[in-house]
Amino acid sequence: MDAFDRPRIRKSLIAEEGNWHNGRRPDPGGGYTIGVGHHLDTEVTQDGYRLAMNQLNYNGGSALLPSDIQSISNPAVNQILNDDIDLGDRQAREFVISPSIWSGLGNVRREVIIQMAFQMGGDGLGKFVKFKQALLDRDYNKAYDEMIDSKWWREDSRDRAQRMANAMKYNSASYFLQGEDPYDGG
Repeated sequence: MDAFDRPRIRKSLIAEEGNWHNGRRPDPGGGYTIGVGHHLDTEVTQDGYRLAMNQLNYNGGSALLPSDIQSISNPAVNQILNDDIDLGDRQAREFVISPSIWSGLGNVRREVIIQMAFQMGGDGLGKFVKFKQALLDRDYNKAYDEMIDSKWWREDSRDRAQRMANAMKYNSASYFLQGEDPYDGG
């Protein structure tokens, strides 16, 4: 069972990442994405990769690399999105470390950290040392301050970072964007 609202986080990520895309498209940060913000240079879990590969020609039986993918089906996008959310959940939990702190955050604040991990990966999230300390101290005003006092807010994704910081500070999902989910959370 998820420790967050999966349908809500899916819809938020779909909106934040610029919707659901079956085709490959350039990523503003470099490289390409497919689906819902999935970087093609990122390792795809076995289930998502298998779904994507089953749709493609294997060029005489040789498997293609993820960077060779041009287009995938809705089931493949759905599987990769769920896999990426699960990865973000694991990275967020590892970041927070303390199970009691994690459970005390509540769904909305957990979803904020999962969305941060989804966007910047575990390594990027790990750079938020003062933010992490604010979470451990359960000081959500300080956590807000650390989120907006970051390169993420200043240079990378100001509007998105501001929405996430507000959701963290006020513990309110009303700050999450909501896109259309073809699978309605499935």
